Amino acid sequence: MKYVFYILILLSTLQADNFKNAIDKINTIRSHSGLATLRYDSRLKKAAYRHARYLGVNGERGHTEKQGRSEFSGVNPSERIVRAGYHTRAVVENISFGEKSYSSSIDTLMATIYHRHGFLDFRIDSIGPARAGRRQSVFVYDMSLSSLDKLCSYSKSISGGRYVYDICSNRKKRISKSKFYALLRAIEKKSKPIVKYPYNGQKNVPSKYRRERPDPLAHMVNAGYPVSILFNPSYYRSVRLESFTLKNLSGKYIKGRVLSKQNDRYHKLNKNVFVFAPLSPLYRGAYEAHFTGVADGKRVNHKWRFWVK
Repeated sequence: MKYVFYILILLSTLQADNFKNAIDKINTIRSHSGLATLRYDSRLKKAAYRHARYLGVNGERGHTEKQGRSEFSGVNPSERIVRAGYHTRAVVENISFGEKSYSSSIDTLMATIYHRHGFLDFRIDSIGPARAGRRQSVFVYDMSLSSLDKLCSYSKSISGGRYVYDICSNRKKRISKSKFYALLRAIEKKSKPIVKYPYNGQKNVPSKYRRERPDPLAHMVNAGYPVSILFNPSYYRSVRLESFTLKNLSGKYIKGRVLSKQNDRYHKLNKNVFVFAPLSPLYRGAYEAHFTGVADGKRVNHKWRFWVK
């Protein structure tokens, strides 16, 4: 009877690790951080699964595929979601390799810098997570904006006025510029003006940074867990950094480097994102982050705390 009990526990644990639980975990992160939650979209999941299969079968890594290879489903993420039935080419894609579960995959991606901010994007509201393989699993998360998908599906191409193109599945289709930016403002307004991660009061925060490609901290041999602050573009046009510090509750300041659009060597951080990267892993205990700057001509001063496990 004892062995049956343990087997049931194992099975329930395995069943709990599915794409729906992955969405729940990402939404918990987003909601605690001040972001709108994401809804499931089967087309995005289809595109994500096809790419996960391609990467697993061909032993490749990255966001592109080579035509002619086994399981080919599209050269880039935009092409893949369009082939899966999505009507816009706008997509954010996160990938992790070799993790044992969706949960550990998400934890790994949140311990990076670039991939973390994929999950923390202000302009997404839909997601399709997928996994391929078991021992050396590939996890792919495709994310987009449902209102833009609908706009591309139902609206006709305009012939005059101000417009944007290369947004819809039909790359030549012209979308009203005012409608396009109204959609972006609408989704941004569903999130708070300022987003922080780790979020205020968060517990069990990891101590280390996880390597990614490209790697903005390649020069830092053993970096600690990054701390981020993001300013919602619907509330702030421009933000100027004055200082971004991290200290433990004994008052000792942690040595680190601040990353922003101005010094991001790979140009992947947008202008309203700032990251404090500790030079070494954080010790267990409580920390206080402090950001000061000027946003649209007004001073901003934000402090928050989190706990490292």
